[in-house]
Parts: sequence; C-alpha cells; structure tokens
Amino acid sequence: MSVCFVFFPNAQKALKNMRNSLKKTGTLGVSVHGHKDKVPFFSNISDAVTEFIPDYVPPGSPDMDRFGTKLALHNEIRKAGFSKISIKDFTFNYSPGKFEDYWKNYIKYIAKPLKEKLNSLDISKRKELKHAIKQNTIPYTKKNGDIVFPWQVLILTAKY
Repeated sequence: MSVCFVFFPNAQKALKNMRNSLKKTGTLGVSVHGHKDKVPFFSNISDAVTEFIPDYVPPGSPDMDRFGTKLALHNEIRKAGFSKISIKDFTFNYSPGKFEDYWKNYIKYIAKPLKEKLNSLDISKRKELKHAIKQNTIPYTKKNGDIVFPWQVLILTAKY
C-alpha cells in the first residue's frame, strides 16, 4: 500500500488506519522529504510565491514540512502505536537543469487552482516573483548555469 499521509489533515487517523491494516508481525515503511531547509527544490519556489500570494496555500492545509525531521516523524509514528522505529537519513543531489527549466516545469506541473492564483498576478508582479525565485536558486547554481539542489529523504520502518 502506498499512501502520502502528509497530505492528510489528521495524520494520526491515517497512521492508525494503516496500523490496523497490518498483521501483528507487519512492518510499516515510510519515506518523506526532509525539512524545507534540506530540500530547497520546493522552498525556493514556495517561500517566494507565498510572499506574492499570501493565500497560495489554502488555510487549514497541513504543513508539508511537519514530518521533515527525524524527531517529528518518529514522534508521529510512535503516537500512532508503532514500535521499533528506525529512521535513516539520505541526502542526494538533484538537478532540475538550468533556471528556465526549473521555472517552466513548475509552471507546467502546478495544480490548476494554484496556477489560477499565479495567473492572477499582473505581469510585472509575475516577473518580480520569477526574479525572486531565481535569486533563491543562486546558492545552488553552478558556473555552467545548472542548478543542483541537495535533497534529503527520511526512510522510516516501524513494527506493528
């Protein structure tokens, strides 16, 4: 079974349902992105966008980083009744290409309601936003123009 429990407003309910679906000898496997500081691929865009569009993320939406640290993830899984929790931390590099590639893919794959909010910006604000995002990528941009982001993934296993 594959479920992205970070999208559930009530993660505990989702995790407890997962636990109830496991055999008593079962093992839960979870992978999550690290905190936004450890996965700037997302935060370079989201931090800038929320400055221009404060309601970009709907009110009441779960924080996408809430399980992005070992401690937070461990505590959430433990609260759901799991035991023998093990978390491994992996960081690798990911390149979305040059800035224009990064920007175009963001625009291409963004959810329709978010795209509508983005499109509601006037052209000058949209250019400012794009520039702000580009500024955010500078620490990760190589001399050849390629962006290379670190990308942390936490892999957890836990017993029923």
